[in-house]
Amino acid sequence: MRGRRLRIQPKERLGVRQARKTLTRADIVDTLVSKVGFSKQESSAYLERVLELVCSELEADRDVKLARFGNFVVRKKRARVGRNPKTGEEAPISARRVVSFKPSPLLRQRVEDAMSQPGASHDSGSQMHN
Repeated sequence: MRGRRLRIQPKERLGVRQARKTLTRADIVDTLVSKVGFSKQESSAYLERVLELVCSELEADRDVKLARFGNFVVRKKRARVGRNPKTGEEAPISARRVVSFKPSPLLRQRVEDAMSQPGASHDSGSQMHN
């Protein structure tokens, strides 16, 4: 599988503002079934295990670095005072941890290249490298 490109086609969904294509778990599972040859159960279990591994690492306050894709980083935010946008009333915001994603330069460039091609749109299909 090394070096092979898997093209994952998201199913069309209607968004609130406009029609958009969204990549879903089902799309990834279907791609694993058709391109890799896993059964649907194997594909679903494989995807679930990968996502569970990412989540458990983030829960343990460890960053997740995926080469040529990007980094998921756990950031700590301090407690602060915020404002209710409707009333302007102050409200305390507690300290918390948040997950942020920083795309790799390669992913950033691929997205930029895809958007700069004639006829490109935000709804173009996704690709996944192995």
